[in-house]
Parts: sequence; C-alpha cells; structure tokens
Amino acid sequence: MAEPIYLLLGIHHHQPVGNFDSVFAMAFEKCYRPFLEAMERHPAVRFSLHHSGPLLDWAIEREGDYIDRVAALVKKGQLEILGGGYYEPILPILKTSDALGQIGMMQKFWEDRTGVKPRGMWLAERVWEPSLAGLMNDAGIDFTILDDQHFRHAGLSQETLFGYWRTERSGKAVSIFPTDKKLRYLIPFKQAEEVVDHLLELQRKHPGEAVTYGDDGEKFGVWPGTYEWVIEQGWLEKFLSGLEANSDKIKTLTFAEYMSMAPPKGRVYLPTASYSEMLEWAMPAEAIIEYESTKQAIENAGLWEKASPFFRGGFWDNFLTKYPESNMIHKRAIYASDRIDEAEGAGKKLSDARKALYRSQCNCAYWHGLFGGLYLNYLRHALYHNIIDAESAVEAATEKNGPFAHAKITDLDRDGFDEAILSCRDATVIIDPQAGGSISAIDWKPKRFALINTLARRFE
Repeated sequence: MAEPIYLLLGIHHHQPVGNFDSVFAMAFEKCYRPFLEAMERHPAVRFSLHHSGPLLDWAIEREGDYIDRVAALVKKGQLEILGGGYYEPILPILKTSDALGQIGMMQKFWEDRTGVKPRGMWLAERVWEPSLAGLMNDAGIDFTILDDQHFRHAGLSQETLFGYWRTERSGKAVSIFPTDKKLRYLIPFKQAEEVVDHLLELQRKHPGEAVTYGDDGEKFGVWPGTYEWVIEQGWLEKFLSGLEANSDKIKTLTFAEYMSMAPPKGRVYLPTASYSEMLEWAMPAEAIIEYESTKQAIENAGLWEKASPFFRGGFWDNFLTKYPESNMIHKRAIYASDRIDEAEGAGKKLSDARKALYRSQCNCAYWHGLFGGLYLNYLRHALYHNIIDAESAVEAATEKNGPFAHAKITDLDRDGFDEAILSCRDATVIIDPQAGGSISAIDWKPKRFALINTLARRFE
C-alpha cells in the first residue's frame, strides 16, 4: 500500500491592537471558539495554531476558559502552538532587541500555560528577509511557514515544494515550510469533498511527502459569508470528517512531529518577499499602475504561469516611504525604545513601558492594501497611545518630582535632517525645520493623545 500524504495544518488567528471590542467579541463568537470546538470533536486531526498577542490579552480578560482549552489540546498532543512576535510586528523593521523581546514574550506566555516552549513561529504578513534566519535562531525558533511563492521567487519549481527546507544567515540556520497555493484557495471556499479529493490526488502523485496549509483563521467565520458557510452549513465539520475517513491516505501531523521523522529537502536562500499582493501594494501608486498593465500584457500573451515567479513587486519597507505618516509612527516607536533602553541601563524597572512599546509595534496600521490599515484612525490612535504611554512611563521613572522640560535635537525620521523634540510633563512637540519650522507632532500626555494624527490626501 502506498504511503500517505502528510498534511500539516497551520492556522493564524489575529486582530490588531486598537480594534473595536465588538470585533474581538464577534470573532471569538463566530470563528475562534467554533473552530476550537470543532477540533475538540475531532481529536484525531492534529494541527498547529497561532494567536497574536492582542487576541491572547482579550481572551484572558473576556473569554473564560478559552486559553485553558487550547492548553489542554497541547497537553493531549493534538495541538502545536506557533509562536511569533507577541503583538504581531513586522520583525525586520524592529531593533533586534525588540524583535527578540517580542518573540520571547510569546514563548513565555505559552511555556507558562502549557509547559511547552513554541518551536515554530508565524511571521506577520509572511514578510521575509534573509536576516530573519539569524534572528529566529537566536530566539530559539526552529521553523516558520512561508508561501510557496517565496520559494518560486528563488527559482524552485512548484513540484519540489513539499516538506521543509533549510536556510541560514551567517551560519545560523532555521527550517521553512512552503504552503500549497491551491490548498489556500480551496480552503474553505470549495466543497469539503473537493479539498479532500485534492489531497488524495497529491497522495497518489507524491506518496510519503508532506504538504503544508498555512493561512488566516478568520477564513473560518469572520470573512464575509464564511460563518454561514463554514460553521452553520457545516463545511468545517465535513472537512474534518473527510480527513478522518481517509486517515490511511491523509495523515495529519504537527510541524514538529514531521520534522522529527523526516529530513529537510535541501538548502535554500529566499529573497526578500511577502505574499504577491503585499509586494504590489508596497510600491508607489504610479508604479502599481505600470505593474498591473505589464502583468495584464503577460497574461494576455498566455505567459503568466511561467513568468509569475520572476515578476515581483516591491518590498514591505517601502510603505515607510510611501506613507510618511507610517514612517513617523515607526520612528517614534524606535525613539521610545531607545529611551527605555537607556533608562533600563541606568537600573530602572520599566516592564509596563516595554509592553506599551511592543503594543505600538503592531503592524496593521503601518501599511495599506485592500483593507483599511493605515487609513483607520482608531488603529493609528492606538499605536500613538502606546508610544506616548511608554515615553510617559520612562519620564515618570527618570525625572525628578516637579515641573520639568527638556529638548533634543535629532534626526528622528531618518531623512538626513534634524528635528527638534520639546517635552514637558504634559506635552511633547516635534518641530521639523525642513518643513519651514512646522509642527509635525503634538502629544497631550495626560490623555495619551496625539493631536496631529491625520493623513495627507494622496493618489492611490
């Protein structure tokens, strides 16, 4: 009898810092709890699950036994926890110490509750840079999950993208699992039977191989129409039952289980990448128009499938150029981080300030694509609130009692020209000489409120 195909299920749950309470409540009611309950009913199906820190914080406060039930599945061996940066940052744009701190915060959360330190991690928005191999290795992370398109950009063929691959930076190595694009498009939008048939076809063609599914958990109840389809009409129940009924040909494993039984496929070096839509959105608006027209011409010539691995867009960091407002939030967070480091180096205890800093690094309001992102003022407000909170905590710990004021001249936004930062107990003001001495920021500290938190009009 032919060997089974090994199915590795990686599910990612996330809501951003600053999202409405009603959205968190709806997501748990319509998606996260029903998904967990379905997995509890099918103990033979192994899977790996990531929750971002905002969800974990919410669950501890509002969701009763949810975390305990997740931990119970870990202890039974059905569930593997995927770690990551606690507040879902884009790790490569952080200071190394902050990136390691965010990963360590998530590891400690789950080790305290399950006794198991996560070996793998979810990368926010699947933003990959080669330097992450060294960072992950230093953090004690063994593996992550990326799209098959990352591997295609490196020149690998689709037919080779099974199992896991090794990469390294400066001799520090980690493993990477490529996801199966067709599975991402089938689940959960096609009939459950069609998904199972696809897996059975893979088993016939590639017995003994491992195929990875890695995608957003919100597809199982939060995305429009998915609660009715996936939960109420029983898609998820049918899919899990179909896996169980074909367990002789489709065997689910956690990523760590598979790594313990199978060697890597080889060594690979991936270029800077994310999912293809993100690489498009990161470019200037005018470049996107050229990109789309060129892509259309390639499609019209019938060459898209062959050309797409070599047709790439931009690079996530370009959002910091495309949107100066995003760059200001990013550089304010770095400045706050530097102040915390300096104060801690002088012996101050600033764990609350550091947690506020980490919350300000949540990625969703740093960029814009198909959804609101940077354009949602309440998400930007939440980041500024936490930056101001972190800086205020530093000042409370380091300044003497009574009125104080200080000024600093520094190139805050890293444009090659200095800004003036003026601060007193109740307010911070930033003056930009390159903009005619205009005020680019006013913070009202008692309310943790950024008074200048607006977006310029621009072509999109």
